[in-house]
Amino acid sequence: MIISRRGGIAALCTALLITATPALARKKAPPPAPTPSGGLIDNVNGITTDAMGRLERFTGLMIDDDGRVVSRLAAGDQRPAYPRFKLDGKGRTLIPAFVDAQAHLVETGLTLMTVDLSGARSLAEAQTKITEDLRATPDRKWILGRGWDAKRWGLAAPPSAADLDGVTGGTPALLTSADGESLWANSAALRAAGVTKAMAVDEMQRRLRSAAPQPAPKDRDLALDKAQRLFLAAGYGAVVDTALSIEDWQSLRRAGDRGALRLRVAGYARSLADLVTIAGPEPTPWLYDGRLRLVGASFRLRAPAPAPTSPQATALLNQMSRAAMDGFQVGLDMGPTDAPALRDAALDMFTEMDATYKGDRRWRLDLLPPDAPSQPVKSITFLYSAPAVLTRGSMGSGSPASRPGPFALLAMMVKPEDAASRGAALTALTRQPAYAAYADKEFGALETGQRADFLLIDRDITTAAPAEIAGTQVLEIWVGGRQILTK
Repeated sequence: MIISRRGGIAALCTALLITATPALARKKAPPPAPTPSGGLIDNVNGITTDAMGRLERFTGLMIDDDGRVVSRLAAGDQRPAYPRFKLDGKGRTLIPAFVDAQAHLVETGLTLMTVDLSGARSLAEAQTKITEDLRATPDRKWILGRGWDAKRWGLAAPPSAADLDGVTGGTPALLTSADGESLWANSAALRAAGVTKAMAVDEMQRRLRSAAPQPAPKDRDLALDKAQRLFLAAGYGAVVDTALSIEDWQSLRRAGDRGALRLRVAGYARSLADLVTIAGPEPTPWLYDGRLRLVGASFRLRAPAPAPTSPQATALLNQMSRAAMDGFQVGLDMGPTDAPALRDAALDMFTEMDATYKGDRRWRLDLLPPDAPSQPVKSITFLYSAPAVLTRGSMGSGSPASRPGPFALLAMMVKPEDAASRGAALTALTRQPAYAAYADKEFGALETGQRADFLLIDRDITTAAPAEIAGTQVLEIWVGGRQILTK
C-alpha cells in the first residue's frame, strides 16, 4: 500500500490523537470525593484533667465512627477535612460527663414512684406529704416511700409507729430512711409482718421487707427509665451501681435488649449469690456497646466492727475470697458511718486479701458520711493500697439517699485560694470513679480511645466562684459521640 507524504502525516496525527485522548481524559477527571467519617466538635472551651488531677485544655474533639475519642485538638491543630458531622460549640465549655461513684439506679427510680420524703424538713411536713399522697391514690394496698431523716427533723429519736398511724389509718405503711439503713412502719405494717418487740432489729427489718409488696418487672423497668432521665439531666454519663440484685440486673438487660440503656452502668452484685447468678465464673464483658458490665461484688460491713478472728469476720472474708479467686473486684460497703473501728476492720480484711490475691485488685471501700442527707458530700469511695492505706478516690451521690447533683459536689470541693483544687475536684467526679470501677480505659477523661461521653455547659467551672459552679446548667449531654439530651 502506498501512502503519500501528506496522507501519511495526516494519518499519523490522527492515530496519535486517538491514542492520547484517553490519557488526557484520565488526567482531567476529578478525584473521587473522600468518604466522610467520624465527627468533629469544634470551637469549644474544652476542659479535662490528666492522671495527676491537673487541668488540661483543648478547643476541639475528634470522634471516630464508633463513638470513641480520636484526639483532643488545640487551637492550632489541623481539623479533619471531611467529618461525617461537625458541631460548632460556639465557645461553650465542654467537660467529660460525670461518673457517679456510688448510686442505686432502680432503687432511685422506685423512690420517684413512691412517697418521697427527701424534701420534708420536719415530721409534720412528712405527715402532710403522706396524707396528700394517700389522698391521691386511696386504693393502694401499702404505702411505700423513702427519704425521712430524724436528724434533719430535729428529733432525738426515730419517728414511731404512732406518728404514722394518725395519717395512714389501717393501710400498712413502710418508709425507708434517707440512708437506707432504717425502716419506719405503722402498726398495720407491724401486724402484717408479724413483728414483735422481742425480735432483734435485723429480724424485724427482714420480716417487714418480706411482707411489703415487691415491685413487678414492669415497675422496675419504669423505675430504671425514670432514674436514667434523672441522672442524665444532672450531667452523669455513667453510674457505678454497688448493690445490684438479680432483679436489677434483669431490668438493665431488658433495657439493653430494646436499646433503652442510655447511661453506662458498672455494676457490683449485692451478695455472693447474686454475683454467681448474674456473672457465673468471671466478670462480664462490656455489653450493649459499652453500656453495662458486672465488675464484682460489694459486701455489707456494719457496726459493731467484727473482731479479726470472729465468726462474722471469717464468714465475710470467705465470701470476699470466693469472689476474688474468680477475678471479680471486691468492695466493702460501710453504710452511713465513718467509725474508725469499722474502717480499721475493713483495712485488716483488705490487708489479708491483698497478701493472697496479687495483681491489680483495686479493693474498694464505700461509705456515706453520717451527715450525708444534709451535706453536699453523699458518698465517698476509697481504694486500698498496701501497706494498709486507704486513698480517697472518688465522690458519688449515694442516690437514692439524695438526688444526684454533681455541680454541688464540685463546688463544695473547690477551694478559692487553691487553684489546683478545681482539677482535683473534677477528677474526683470523672476520672477517679471510672478508675475505681476498672472503667478507666472506657470513659472518664476524654482520652484517645475512650468513649466520647461529654457535657456542654453554660459556664467555665475553672474560673467561676464556687456558688456559681453549683448553679451550672447542662446544655447538652453526649454519650458515645451521640447527643442524648439537649436543653
